[in-house]
Amino acid sequence: MDVKEAATLLGCKRETVLLAIREGVKLPSSSTKVKLLAEPLGSSYELTDADLQTFIDGFEAAEPGRHPPVSVRRQLRTEANHRCGICRSDLPLQFHHMLAWSELKHHDPNHMIAICGGCHDKITHGQIDLTEQRIYKRRLLDALDIPSSEPSLFPRGPASPLSWDSLRDVVKLLHATVVGPAPTADSRFDFSLLELNKKNTLNRLGEDSFAVMREMDEPYFSRIQDFLSNPYNREINRTYHEVVDEIRRIVAVRQSEFDRFEDLLEQLYHTVRERFQAELSGKTRTLRILISFMYFTCDIGRK
Repeated sequence: MDVKEAATLLGCKRETVLLAIREGVKLPSSSTKVKLLAEPLGSSYELTDADLQTFIDGFEAAEPGRHPPVSVRRQLRTEANHRCGICRSDLPLQFHHMLAWSELKHHDPNHMIAICGGCHDKITHGQIDLTEQRIYKRRLLDALDIPSSEPSLFPRGPASPLSWDSLRDVVKLLHATVVGPAPTADSRFDFSLLELNKKNTLNRLGEDSFAVMREMDEPYFSRIQDFLSNPYNREINRTYHEVVDEIRRIVAVRQSEFDRFEDLLEQLYHTVRERFQAELSGKTRTLRILISFMYFTCDIGRK
């Protein structure tokens, strides 16, 4: 390979590769320098995969789990079609561990994604969460027709057991009623018969996720309840409970595959949002509230 290709695999500038060849680069937390072996070729250099791997191994020994091997880098770059796996820009690629290397030092490409530095920063600052990272990864694998190692609760295509169109219709019909001026008082929804703390423990829903759902979504629940209980909306109420019954059955069978219930809820949200991106444009807030309503009312999840 030439210097330019080596730079793309290392996720750095061509000048950095030349510096590594000519002078070496210091290892993390050490004054030791590691040189990148290369054969002179005219005014440039020729490198082999073995040369590049030896260079990477030096950094991997200093920071285990940080520096994936050449073969994994090639796989991730090819999988992403040499573009950022999130924003699809053609900026230099980095190799992100979706399963944090600090918790599990690994180079499993099934749990990694090639992304640009900007998107990597967004992940670091919590702007792109783990569920969203998995969705972007799934998109890349779908494009290549590669099965995912992540649990897929809501499979796509005609084999899906869920009536997606019915769920979309519920969201659209609820939207005008649910989303409007923010409630000026606490929700009138009655939770007195629900043991929410027990439910959260049974379902492994995190305290932070529960707090956000309660603060942002609960004030709108009484609007949903009033809408569904109105005799004029008897048909949409029937459709809602048919959809909920389907979701409940799927969740009951597959819930144990998820470490956190919020991951399951996020997968449901993003699956619906992606499936009806155009039709639900401007209505995703209603979708969020409706999914929280399903959980709080024990329509889905253990109770």
